[in-house]
Amino acid sequence: MLSLLGEFDVRTSLTGAAQCVVLTASAENYRAALAEVLKQTAAPVVLVLSDDDASHFADALEVGADDVISAACQPRELIARVRNALRRAGRPPGNVLRIADLEIVPEQRIVRRGTREVQLSKTECALLLSVARRAGRVVASEILSEEVWGKPTSRASLHTYVSYLRRKVDLPSRRSIVQTVRGVGYAINR
Repeated sequence: MLSLLGEFDVRTSLTGAAQCVVLTASAENYRAALAEVLKQTAAPVVLVLSDDDASHFADALEVGADDVISAACQPRELIARVRNALRRAGRPPGNVLRIADLEIVPEQRIVRRGTREVQLSKTECALLLSVARRAGRVVASEILSEEVWGKPTSRASLHTYVSYLRRKVDLPSRRSIVQTVRGVGYAINR
């Protein structure tokens, strides 16, 4: 899913399903708008700036935008930049998330590890998706709790569900796909 936001829309909650965010903002407000979006999602952000000042472009990249383009761009260029941001993020355009031999089809809750289909509960699937969408980054326990249960939960409950998930997804001869980062949260390495 592609999320299109203007600088005044960023206070609305982004869903975890966004694979890429296109954010339009002015030179005066792009930093605050970008910070708000980055708090809500790990999806790549393509920032469309209303001016052509090169210093703003460089600064936006430094503070977290995955790409920056002028509002005067052609639609075809914007589409190409979104596709490129998705490619760099390791997410193919479409509805399938692939990390190593793990494949997830979020809308249908289909999970495959290699050639084996894995049956997950709704909670286990939500947990796997929350970590997988941020592959290569550590996801704080608090963020996972909010995304999966919609409220803070105990670390013990989260740990229990991660254990259930590992039992179902991991292959006996390989290292666990979901890694624990003690005192912080969980991660999936690419």
